[in-house]
Amino acid sequence: MPRKILLMGSSGSGKSTYANRLAAQLKLPVLHIDMISHDDDWNRIESHVVLQHILHFIKQPAWVIDGHYPKYCFTERLEAADTIVYFDLPSLVSLYRCLRRKQRTEKGLEPRYGAKDSQKTALRWRFIHYLLWRYPRKVRNPSLKFLQLRYPEKLVLLKNQREIDQYFVGTFGIT
Repeated sequence: MPRKILLMGSSGSGKSTYANRLAAQLKLPVLHIDMISHDDDWNRIESHVVLQHILHFIKQPAWVIDGHYPKYCFTERLEAADTIVYFDLPSLVSLYRCLRRKQRTEKGLEPRYGAKDSQKTALRWRFIHYLLWRYPRKVRNPSLKFLQLRYPEKLVLLKNQREIDQYFVGTFGIT
């Protein structure tokens, strides 16, 4: 069974939710890169602080990490992981989930995993543009090509909720 699990994908793809479920089920420490890369007002933390935290975390014998963030120890995280789960949902599905999450967290109906509790639910046009246009072209496409070429034996590519459910139930017994 995998013991060093890296979850990647766009905002709203389910990374944080499944990271918390995995950590609870397998009794593993979890690192949400959102939590260490931004302060309470959603300003970026200095890169060297984030890098140091990640490098220390991946030295543990087992873990779950939630976050794509190619600029933060990307290669080190990929090398250390025994499983890389990539949530490759359509951009509109991820946007819908972000909108639903914003509504549900503001109403207190669900906790906000990953990000902190101030501006984390603000959906601005800049973010929507990033999620629908920039992420697929500038982050997703090059990242997936790299992962498929360099780490095909570690990569689990999940393209819809049915595949996500089947993988997590079949591999970890998590619903």
